[in-house]
Amino acid sequence: MKAVTNGDIAPVFVVGTTRSGTSVVQLALLASGRYQGGGEGHVSPLLTLLVSAVDQFWLQAESAIRADAEVARLRKEDLLARVYEVVRATYADLYGEQNFTAKTPTIDAIRATPWLHKVWPKVKIVFCRRRGLENVQSKRVKFPGLNFTTACAEWRDCMLEWHEIRSRVPTYCEIDQFEIAHAPIATAKRLGSYLGFSDEEIEGLGDFFAKKFPERSGADYEPLTIDEMTWTAEERAEFRRVCDSVMQTYGYCYDSSYWTDAKPTEMASAD
Repeated sequence: MKAVTNGDIAPVFVVGTTRSGTSVVQLALLASGRYQGGGEGHVSPLLTLLVSAVDQFWLQAESAIRADAEVARLRKEDLLARVYEVVRATYADLYGEQNFTAKTPTIDAIRATPWLHKVWPKVKIVFCRRRGLENVQSKRVKFPGLNFTTACAEWRDCMLEWHEIRSRVPTYCEIDQFEIAHAPIATAKRLGSYLGFSDEEIEGLGDFFAKKFPERSGADYEPLTIDEMTWTAEERAEFRRVCDSVMQTYGYCYDSSYWTDAKPTEMASAD
């Protein structure tokens, strides 16, 4: 492993559920020239696994600890610090001292976000989201063998995980794929401002969003009603059963308005 000296960089982690715009955001950031990076990431979930292992170890150690035991001379904070070093070194193997962007559209990557600022204090988190109707429809076209209920549950679980965990994430920006398609310039300004881009860089980001559309899969960018989806009546009922509470939580509706409150540019950002 390389020497761990890259703790002062400001990497960007792009997370969300599959088919939510993570690819176009990643490509736009790479096109800016600010970051190294590739396609899919899937390294950041290692952080969650290691932190969980330390937590489990410490619970067991505390129940059996004695004053003369080796573990009594350890501190949980020191063990976690070593975990952060391992993750920093792993990414240093990939990118050296360069800023990088990594996108992983899975629930495991979402779970890692509260810990990333321990590894890199200047880290930035971008959460990509999309209304459940379009997301599930896009999944079915892209992955025709995917079970319908599984597609619904994946969207629900990722969105719910982020909703529950984001209060523990010191800095983040949320981007809805609808915004990228319908308000690319405004979206670029908000994202670029969060990342500390110059006006020229923000203009380039907006140009990318306006011209390089997210990967299309048949679920295009004009919102549909649930009745216009190519689903059976049973599937529509199943979507409502699995996803309705999260649709409400995020302010999504079932008609072509997309949003319950009709305010597509009012998205969350925290820094």
